[in-house]
Amino acid sequence: METVIYYLAAAGSLVAAGHKLWQTRGEPRSPGLRYLVGVLAALGLAAALLAPGTLRAASRIEPIPNLTRLAGNSATMIAVFAMLGMLACSAHPAERARRRMRAQLLILVPALVAMVVLLAVSGTRFVVEFVDAYGDRPTVAAYLMVYLSYATWGLVGIVVLIRRVVRYERRRFRAAGMRVLAAGAVLGLCWSTWKISMTLFRAVSGHRTPLEASVSSLLSALAVACIALGATLTAWGPRLAATAPARWARWTREYRQLGPLWSALITVFPDKELGASRAGARMRRYRRVIEIRDCHLALRVYQHPDVADHAEQLAVEAGLAEQAHAAVVEAAVLAAALDAYREGRAYHEDPSTAESPGPVGRDVDAEVRWLIEVAKAFRASPLVAAVRAEASGSVVSDA
Repeated sequence: METVIYYLAAAGSLVAAGHKLWQTRGEPRSPGLRYLVGVLAALGLAAALLAPGTLRAASRIEPIPNLTRLAGNSATMIAVFAMLGMLACSAHPAERARRRMRAQLLILVPALVAMVVLLAVSGTRFVVEFVDAYGDRPTVAAYLMVYLSYATWGLVGIVVLIRRVVRYERRRFRAAGMRVLAAGAVLGLCWSTWKISMTLFRAVSGHRTPLEASVSSLLSALAVACIALGATLTAWGPRLAATAPARWARWTREYRQLGPLWSALITVFPDKELGASRAGARMRRYRRVIEIRDCHLALRVYQHPDVADHAEQLAVEAGLAEQAHAAVVEAAVLAAALDAYREGRAYHEDPSTAESPGPVGRDVDAEVRWLIEVAKAFRASPLVAAVRAEASGSVVSDA
């Protein structure tokens, strides 16, 4: 079973790498694309080489015991290096990314050389359960620690880079791909932490750990699968999203995401609800957008003239990205206006003297995505909560 999992992960990664090369044939390939192909190819090669079936078959012909394992471990490290390169190209200007990757090479190459030397002098024979069999030997423990320390350090860097890049990424599938890639990196960290723990346990106690290989195989295969999916999501994601079941799932999810904001407004303005309907998910979502906007328009005379500026100031001080910044401002204006309505405090005699609702999307889908951002800020942003609390206090008091 472990071999099958590894081979499936390897096949998926190698097919994805081939598809990327075929997709960009005849075109100039950017450094980021070359790193992406390197990630997929190295992951596929690592999974194929480290599959128990491959290790057993190769052990009959390899000139040095566990040479195939060394090649698979090296491919894993190269995949981590390539992931760092791919993300560096997204996070930094080209010259800075090149400098960073040259520095990464100064770490990777000595680590690979050290592993070759340590394995060569360890005097091991082939076994599938390598840690269990030889983890108590100092040279093998050192080999594993070099390998796993590099992998752990690189995966931490990958998670940090993704967090830095994804908050500024406005392309939906690219952002989703990065989040799946981050999930793969986290699974990789779980794998490396498990391997380090088992290696140290075996080296210190001398006891075998029967579950080590099974848990390691599962975690590593899951990590490879997530990384391959995340790295290629921009290619297959739009096609999948265009299918009827995926559209229905998206419309239903978006309908629910609008729920907290819609509920807060309809509770105050029940007459704005268009009534019960047996309409499908798409139409129910559209109706919810209309009802939210109708409620917002009804609140215009209750909008305090200073709330938007105060929310904007807090958003600037917090360093929010442009879209999150605008969503916080609109959510704060809505929340403060709701409170003012409940307390009977109108600030405008005529709705035309109040600001209109925030940006309206170019189509229903864009409008839904925008209102979801507003709904998230309305429900959970501490900046919105602060403005809401201060709207009746000293900061933006109407007194």
